[in-house]
Amino acid sequence: MSSLRAQEIDFEAAWTDLEQLLSNILTEKHQHVTVDVWQEAFFDIYKICVAMPEPLAGPLFNRVKLLLETHVRNLCLVSRLLNVLL
Repeated sequence: MSSLRAQEIDFEAAWTDLEQLLSNILTEKHQHVTVDVWQEAFFDIYKICVAMPEPLAGPLFNRVKLLLETHVRNLCLVSRLLNVLL
């Protein structure tokens, strides 16, 4: 189990794993995610939010926001293309 104490964290490494998991959730490829992977993701999010020497909740929010905006833009593009083709 991961420690919940505030500690230094490699944001980019943690984000890479979280981004993949979030992308899988958004594209419905998450059915085979193990409990351990889910739990580690929650620990990573917590560790990012309480990171030392400075919490990284702001950068995490910005990355998640960008990921969601990009996903929605792509859905809109696909929808428009489908409307043109149909």
